[in-house]
Amino acid sequence: KFSGSGQYIPQLLMPSGPQAAGRDGEAGRGGGWEQDGNGATNGHSLWSLAVTRSASLLVCGTASCVVRGWDPRSGQRLWRLRGHTENVRALVLSDDGALCVSGSADRTVRVWDVGMRRCLHVFDAHQDSVWAVAAAGDSCGCGLPGSVDAAGAGGSLGEVFSGGRDGLLLAHDLRQSQSTLVARHA
Repeated sequence: KFSGSGQYIPQLLMPSGPQAAGRDGEAGRGGGWEQDGNGATNGHSLWSLAVTRSASLLVCGTASCVVRGWDPRSGQRLWRLRGHTENVRALVLSDDGALCVSGSADRTVRVWDVGMRRCLHVFDAHQDSVWAVAAAGDSCGCGLPGSVDAAGAGGSLGEVFSGGRDGLLLAHDLRQSQSTLVARHA
């Protein structure tokens, strides 16, 4: 399936009704989606996933410009983060689930405080869609109060990387709220 701009739109098809069982086997708890007569999922495509190390929180990026939080053990929808204006193509989640970093076709990388359900910062350094985000090390934490690692740095690296359709590889310093060009893929 392709969008009006010619971009491929992947879809995750889940049954609806009694077949929509969650991992615990209870009908309807898996959050299945209704399909139209052509097998389409009515705009509920998933573009990206990230999970905490303990698998206590799963986040997905959607074609409806939203980051959704799920409890993967029960299949319950927990919350949604709104702010992107295009599909959410890439996600990184801190090990403790406190922070989420999202990349979108709207050219932005957003840093979210999951507990407060709000955007902490928007990096607007790409010239086209952001297709990938990644964090080095164990976490993408930017030193939230009360989180101190073994080195006393207050979290962890505080840096995530993004790549996009524009061919740019960027580093984003979460503590300084600055983006730096790492490389340009030609």
